[in-house]
Amino acid sequence: MQTPKKKRSVFKLIKHSWRNRPTIKSIITPFAKNWGTRIVALIIAFVCWGVVKTTEKTTVAINVPLELATAKGYEAYARTTNGLPLQDITLNILCSRRGKNALRSIDYKGKIDLTSEIENIIPSYQLNSKENLIYTGPSGNEDLYFIKSIVPSKIRITIDKRTYKNIPVKPVINGKPADGYILSKITVEPPVIVVNGPSSSVDKISELKTKPINIDGLNKTLPVNIGIGPVSPDVVLGNTKVKVRIGINTSPKQRTFEHIKVKSLMALPFENFYTLEPSEIKVILKGRDQIIETTVPKDITAFVDMTGATAGYSLLIKVIPPANCNVVSVMPSTVTVRENIPQVK
Repeated sequence: MQTPKKKRSVFKLIKHSWRNRPTIKSIITPFAKNWGTRIVALIIAFVCWGVVKTTEKTTVAINVPLELATAKGYEAYARTTNGLPLQDITLNILCSRRGKNALRSIDYKGKIDLTSEIENIIPSYQLNSKENLIYTGPSGNEDLYFIKSIVPSKIRITIDKRTYKNIPVKPVINGKPADGYILSKITVEPPVIVVNGPSSSVDKISELKTKPINIDGLNKTLPVNIGIGPVSPDVVLGNTKVKVRIGINTSPKQRTFEHIKVKSLMALPFENFYTLEPSEIKVILKGRDQIIETTVPKDITAFVDMTGATAGYSLLIKVIPPANCNVVSVMPSTVTVRENIPQVK
């Protein structure tokens, strides 16, 4: 009769297995004695590591241009659904590390065919990798990449006719000249600029403003090349800069001239029958300092036109000032025609 075997505890089983384990020395001995085996093992390890690294997948984001193809005479403009101008799109591409190293942003471009569209607004166009992406990279590499997503996935497209228009340029002046000087004539070259773009944008432009020009403390004429201020990104400017000439002159000076004789435009014989009351007036002129200071009363001409006038008429006085002077005031501004009554001897 066989004696039943005693059951070993789990602890004893583990202890027995540990005592009879293969030693580390027995494992490494073949490699220590055989250099060829060690070298082959290292090569296999490196190959396995390289395969794992090159086949490991990663996601790469690249920006690529978006082209909108339209019919002749039309323009198309892309914006985000929030209304921001859009020229590039972002591609999230899944590829191996080897594929990542070979991938370039110029390997893809976006394109939307709108040649069958006329003036229109597409509020939400869904971008599709099969229809809207073109691979332009090295042949054979396309299979290395998988397009996970396009950002933004939806865009807003506006299609409009292209139009041209001449727009006047308006200089923007900030500040004031130095004391004793004034801003005089301002010229712009060219005075108008040709712009082109979608008619919906161009028709809204009535003038093109320059970037601000500061004239604080200026005491002489200033020529300056200045750029045009911001415009709609849909609009193309024929010129982006203009030449502005800002004239600065000394402040004009006023001077009063008295006893200016009023003349009449009438043949001499008729003047014997009429007189003008008053016969002399006061004139205030304004002009540059050096001109005003050298002006004398005889340089000022005051006259009335007495054609058809008779006694009792009130006539407006006209004054011709010297060159580069302006008339500020004439006092009085009218004269009265009086008849000369011959004295009886």
